Amino acid sequence: MGGWAAAETAALGSPRVVWGASDGIPPAAYGRAYADAIPGARFTLLPDAGHLPQLETPERLLTAVLVR
Repeated sequence: MGGWAAAETAALGSPRVVWGASDGIPPAAYGRAYADAIPGARFTLLPDAGHLPQLETPERLLTAVLVR
């Protein structure tokens, strides 16, 4: 990756994969695999959240996304 894309990606910081602990569509193992496949990615498992953490636990999701 070069040019503007590299600069934009660097400005965003580490990629974050956020997953609901109760998500069965697909389960958390898929989220962990996504994070493992993305260089530098971090995996965050949200308790009390399923497939729609943005609706189920929006405050926890926001915290997970904003914490560096």
